[in-house]
Amino acid sequence: MKKLKTLFDLLLIGALFLSIYFFHFKKSPPKEIWSNTFQSYPWKELQSVQISHRNFSIHIVDQKVSLKTKKDQYDITWETLQSYLDNLLILPEYTFFEQKESDLSYGFQDQQVEFHFKNEKHTLNLGKNLSADSSKFYLSLDRKAFTLASVLRQNIDWPVEYFFPKSPIPSKSKKITLYYQNLQKEALIIVQKNNQYQVINSSLALNPYQAFQAIFTMKSQVHLDPIIDESSCIAFVEYDSKKIELCDKIFYSPNDKLAWPLSSKIQTLIQQFDLKLLSNQFSDFVNFDLDSLNSVKFPNNLVINLHDKNFGYLQKLIQNNQVHFVKRSSIGLLNQTFILSNPHKSQSFQGYFIDDQSFIFHVQNDIYALIPFKKFQAIYQ
Repeated sequence: MKKLKTLFDLLLIGALFLSIYFFHFKKSPPKEIWSNTFQSYPWKELQSVQISHRNFSIHIVDQKVSLKTKKDQYDITWETLQSYLDNLLILPEYTFFEQKESDLSYGFQDQQVEFHFKNEKHTLNLGKNLSADSSKFYLSLDRKAFTLASVLRQNIDWPVEYFFPKSPIPSKSKKITLYYQNLQKEALIIVQKNNQYQVINSSLALNPYQAFQAIFTMKSQVHLDPIIDESSCIAFVEYDSKKIELCDKIFYSPNDKLAWPLSSKIQTLIQQFDLKLLSNQFSDFVNFDLDSLNSVKFPNNLVINLHDKNFGYLQKLIQNNQVHFVKRSSIGLLNQTFILSNPHKSQSFQGYFIDDQSFIFHVQNDIYALIPFKKFQAIYQ
C-alpha cells in the first residue's frame, strides 16, 4: 500500500507540472527577442562606406582609414569612424514592414549609404518623414523598410565635417612644439606626463595647459581644402609631425589641407598667449617649497618670522596667492624688495608698490606680474 501511495503522489506531482507547462507556455509562447540587423554584419571585414549623396567615401586599407572627396583624400582616425558606426549599432528597436508603394513614395531615391565588406554589401536608404507623423522618417535596409525617430537622422547621416576634429590640436598629444611665443628665443617643448603638461626646456614658471585649454576644447567647423595665402601664415605648433599655422583668423594644417575659423574668444586668447602661458600661481615663481618658509620681508622693511603668531596664516596666503600679468613698455625704477626665505634659501623680488595694494615685479621681456598685497598688510595694520 505504501508503494502504491508513493506512486500515486508522484503521478499527481507530474500532472501538476504538465498542467502548469501547458497553461503558461503553450497558451503564451515566449516573445521573440529583437536583434539589431546592423550588429550581425562582419564589421572586422569592412572595406568602405560610400555616402554618395554627400559626395565622399571612407576606405580602410592596411588598417588605415581615409576619407575621399572629389578633390582630395584625408586621413581620419579609427575612433571617428567607430563613433559613426556606433550610432547604427545602438539604434532603438525597429520593425521591418513590406513596401506597398514605390521607392519614390518613401523618399528612397536620393540619400543612400553603402557598406562594403569583403564578401557582401549592404545598402541603407534614408527617406522622407512620414506624412502622418513628421517625428518619424522612413528607412530601407537592403530593400526592407522600417521607421525611426526623425531626431536620429543626424546620427546616421553625417556631413563630411563631422569626420574631422573640431580643434586643430588634440588634447592627447604627447609632445607639442610651440613656436608662437616671445618668452624665449627657442620654441617651447611641451610634453604630457601623467595627464599633466610640462615645459621641459624653460626655467620660467609656465602652465601650458592653462594657455591651451580653450584651444583643446574649441568647437570650430572644419573647412576642407580652403583657399589660403600661406605667405601670411606663421608657425603656431607642431605635434606628431603635423604643423598648425596661424593665418589671420584661422588655424591651418598644411599637412591635411584643413582650416578651422577662430571665434572671437580664441582670437583674444591668441593676442594674450604669452600671458596665458605663464603660471598665475605665485608659488611657481619661488625657488623653494613654501612649506619650508620661515621668514618674510616686506617692501616697507617689516620682517615677519616663524615665531610670529600670524605667520601660519601669512604662509597660507602666500602659498595660495595668484598673480596677474600685464604688458608694459616702461615701468620705472624697481627700487623696492620683497624677500621670502627658508633655512637654506631666499628669493628676492625687485619691484614697487602700486596704490599701496599691489606689488609689481618683472617676469620676462615686457611682461610684469602684480601680487595683491592687501590681505598681507591687513594682518599687521
